[in-house]
Amino acid sequence: MNQTADGETKDLATTLPPRYRWLKRLAAGLGLFFALVIVLRMWWGHEADRRLQAEIDRIQTAGEPIFPADFNPTEEIPKEDNAALALIKAFKAYDTTYETKDFPAPIVMTDEDWALIAQGVADNAETLALVRSARSMAGLDWGLRFGSPAIYIPLPQLSPQRDLARMLARFSAYYHSIGDDAAAVELLRDALHQAELVQEPPMVVSYLVGVACSTLTIRTVEFMAPDLAVGGALGASREQVGELIDDLLDDQIPRREFRRAMYGERMFQLDCVQQISEGNISSAALMTIGGGGVPPGVGVFDFLFRPMMLLDGERMLQHMRQMIEACDHPTWPTAREIVDVLEVVAEQVHVGLERVRRPISAVMLPSLARAVQFHYEGLADRRMAAIALALRLFELDHGRRPRELAELVPDYLPAVPLDPMAANDRPIFYLANAKQPILYSIGENGTDDGGAYVIDAKGRLQRGKSDLVFYLDGHRPQPQ
Repeated sequence: MNQTADGETKDLATTLPPRYRWLKRLAAGLGLFFALVIVLRMWWGHEADRRLQAEIDRIQTAGEPIFPADFNPTEEIPKEDNAALALIKAFKAYDTTYETKDFPAPIVMTDEDWALIAQGVADNAETLALVRSARSMAGLDWGLRFGSPAIYIPLPQLSPQRDLARMLARFSAYYHSIGDDAAAVELLRDALHQAELVQEPPMVVSYLVGVACSTLTIRTVEFMAPDLAVGGALGASREQVGELIDDLLDDQIPRREFRRAMYGERMFQLDCVQQISEGNISSAALMTIGGGGVPPGVGVFDFLFRPMMLLDGERMLQHMRQMIEACDHPTWPTAREIVDVLEVVAEQVHVGLERVRRPISAVMLPSLARAVQFHYEGLADRRMAAIALALRLFELDHGRRPRELAELVPDYLPAVPLDPMAANDRPIFYLANAKQPILYSIGENGTDDGGAYVIDAKGRLQRGKSDLVFYLDGHRPQPQ
């Protein structure tokens, strides 16, 4: 209170200028606003934590790996039983001096090319023995140990193993060219097994490299099958060919490893979300993945919008759950119904407000449709290679190829393999009487084009514009 000259007392508030009264109100309003922001941030954070944890719990309840440590071995594998170690040693022993040129496909090899490969076979006895030994080893440990941040884990073995796959394809083709099909078929089995081992690290890129390695084996089968020698001193035994057919028809390993690759992709996404939300890496580090990143620390943005990042993580886990479920479908058309919807979502996170609302998805949610399609195409290739070998056995027994694939059952195949690229349990197609006899799968467009294929200006088969074709006479179009 203030005492006036006439003795009256006035309230101090009534004597203050209006601007001071507005400052008090503004200060009170700001205080209330920040209190509400803090309460809202606490509720938002609690809800985001709860929802993300619920999704993690769902995954763990299903018995699926989700954290980096889940992918690490639980016990040490003896060195003498570690197939990965044998393959690593095989590459270290690999003598590449014979590779003086980029070899074309076997069908267009010259005598000089074969002579170079013959020298390579002689110089790589140790490498071949190590690859062969890997087939009898029960353990597999590539030496990868997953931890956080998982985004910086390298994959040093992919390129060397791809080189080994090329070597095995060349050498098996060479053995066939000199009439030693017993050795050629065993090398094909080595190569197929090596390709499956390459797929084991739980990453999509590892799986795709493994499929590419197995494709080299498939192409070599295509080259060898028309005149494969069975029986005799150097011919492959029927047991050998039957075992290779069984290997090719066994989808369990590629399906299992593709699912593991998807698990690994999901693990990377979750770990990235958690590392950012815990301040171990900055959200800006996403833009420099693999290049050292930005120094750790939680900025104001990271703190205020941590719940948004956690909710983004929940959506990524849900996205990957549906993608994994799609991969369990037996055919590409049924999987594609799910994948196409998910791909639209994956594209939307790069546009407009979605990129702001889902900043981690914009970097860590890749397009996986091509990988899924590649998986099913790989299954189709394996099945056609198995059929081609069965056709060869039938031809040797009957002096002709069968009129239809049903004649191969049950003596040469347990059943006619279905086309994984086609719906409604349609079998692989067989054109026995065509000018160029082929097997074919209907390919990614889902349309039966009658085995039609498109060749580009360099003579390469355009798989995206063609049916998937396996040439029974070995006359695959070659690059010019």
